[in-house]
Amino acid sequence: MNVLRREILVHNVLGNPSMVMVRRSALSDAGLFDEKIRWGQDWELWMRLVEKYDAGVIPQPVTIYRWHQDNLSHVRRWERLLSYWHVSLNGIKKSQPAWRRPWLLARSWSDFTYRRAMYAIQYAFPRWRHIWYAVAAFLAYPFEDTRDKLSAVTRAFIGDRIYRAGKRVLGSRMQARGQE
Repeated sequence: MNVLRREILVHNVLGNPSMVMVRRSALSDAGLFDEKIRWGQDWELWMRLVEKYDAGVIPQPVTIYRWHQDNLSHVRRWERLLSYWHVSLNGIKKSQPAWRRPWLLARSWSDFTYRRAMYAIQYAFPRWRHIWYAVAAFLAYPFEDTRDKLSAVTRAFIGDRIYRAGKRVLGSRMQARGQE
């Protein structure tokens, strides 16, 4: 299984439709967007295409993607995140070889739960939810984004305000040391 075929099951590594070029014949063969999916239609389509065809990624930026408060990406984040998890889960369930599925599921669940932890912090959910999601994300798959997940655990336990204040203090001390 090539790396892109494996990674697309966990992360949408190809991006949104404005970043992708696809032959019309490949779209005709693989099918179009699944309209039953609210968020992640493009990701699910990329999974189907990459399963049948070779794909590549150009390392240089070729588009400019603007985000603003009215983007669909900024509304109903919790539902969007859950939809992405289901897209990943369904792709993993169909993937071959079957022996890789538990590893892919652990990675995907960890990423999904880490994002939940970050949303819980951002939207001031109860502290126990921050802790629950952050610890679960780290324990599910600690081998990827380890530093970010440990930061989320630390942030959840000590609180966002203290975490940010500590980061500022450490940053200013590191900057002062660099000037010596």
